[in-house]
Amino acid sequence: KVLGRGDGGSVYEVRYPLMKESYALKVVKRGSAFHSTDKFGKDGIRTEITSAKKLRHPHITEFKAVFCDLDHHYLLTEVCGHGSLQNFLDDVRVFNEPESRLLMLQVASAVNYLHRTGVSHNDLYPRNILVGQSSNDKGLALKLTDFGWSEI
Repeated sequence: KVLGRGDGGSVYEVRYPLMKESYALKVVKRGSAFHSTDKFGKDGIRTEITSAKKLRHPHITEFKAVFCDLDHHYLLTEVCGHGSLQNFLDDVRVFNEPESRLLMLQVASAVNYLHRTGVSHNDLYPRNILVGQSSNDKGLALKLTDFGWSEI
C-alpha cells in the first residue's frame, strides 16, 4: 500500500510475513535528486539515515533498519496509522483547543529533544508530522518524520 510520494522517494506500508506488525518503507532510487549531493553539498539520504539512527524519542518516528541494493536505498520505520497531519486535517477533522494544545506539546517536546541532541529538522510542516495512536490508546500521538534536510 502506498502511504505517500515526494521528492525523497515513495513510502509504502509493508508487513513482515512472520509478524503481525506493519512498517513504513521509504524507497529512494539511487541517482535521484534526493540521493545525490545538492547545490549546498547535502546528501539527503545519508543525512536522513544518520539522523534516523541517532534519534530516540516518543514523538519521532522509530527507525528500524536501512538496507540497499544496486538501485535503491530502503529505510524501514514504524508506521503511523493515520498518515500525515496535513492529510488528517484535510480529510478527517479539526482539533478543539485542549486537543491542539496537547498535540502541539508533543511536537514541541520532539523539537526540544532535537535541539538538545544537536539536530535541526529544517523541513518541519504538517506533511512531515505523522499521526498515530498514543501508546495508551487514549488519544493521538504526533511523530516527526523525514529528516532528509536536517542538520546534525
